[in-house]
Amino acid sequence: MKKFYVFIAFIMLTISTVNAQSYEDLINSAMDYIEKDNYVSAEQSLLAALRLEPTNPSNTLLIVNLASVQRKLKKYDEALVNYNAAITKYPYEPVLLHSRAALYCEMDSLQDALKDYNIILSFKPDDQEALSQRALIYINAKEYDKAQTDLKKLVELDKNNLQARKDMALTLKLQKKWQEAEELYTDLIYENRTNGQLYYNRAECYLNMNKLAKTRRDLEKAVEYGYTDDLFYVLRGRLRLEQYDKRGAREDFLKAQELGANKDVIENYLNMCK
Repeated sequence: MKKFYVFIAFIMLTISTVNAQSYEDLINSAMDYIEKDNYVSAEQSLLAALRLEPTNPSNTLLIVNLASVQRKLKKYDEALVNYNAAITKYPYEPVLLHSRAALYCEMDSLQDALKDYNIILSFKPDDQEALSQRALIYINAKEYDKAQTDLKKLVELDKNNLQARKDMALTLKLQKKWQEAEELYTDLIYENRTNGQLYYNRAECYLNMNKLAKTRRDLEKAVEYGYTDDLFYVLRGRLRLEQYDKRGAREDFLKAQELGANKDVIENYLNMCK
């Protein structure tokens, strides 16, 4: 019985300590937890601070931090409610709009994300992150002309923007404009000679233009510079099929499957190796 009362006393002391934490203490605890990637405890501290002083003028910032923590915890619906609350108060704050747009992307609500990026660009037309993300949404929606417009704007703002230039080439590939895409990749490779991914992408263009020797050389370069994912093995398998090397092609397709390539696609290629 004595142990029971000691246990109760310990619980009461713990509760008193928690309740005794000030608004500032709770915020500091939340920040410490965030730095340690302890998002569950961070969320609890932020919620406790909001309950302790529900009318504190600093609560909008806390709500934003809470939304970001909930996004990390994949509590998307709760995070969205909190971002919405903050944006209602500050409707043209780019940081808030960017955060909500990123959340929408994670939720696969790309049209909602697009609306936020459109708002940002309506008053901040040179916002590179918004331009880049909007271009990706347009690419996903197969609106390639709109994507190219945003990507060209990005390159105008920063001619060394490698990702924007790669995405420009990608839009051409997706439209099967192999010659134009190959020319862009050639320019990029001239400036980035050790980027294996660029060689892989140019090799894809060459293969679709039936330039087999150039395809082989670029794939060798891709390997040399460390680019050998599942797509690489699919492409090399396709090249080997074109060269009537069915055994080598089969090995590549099986390796691609091992690395996570689409099983239906691989099955189709394997049938060609028989």
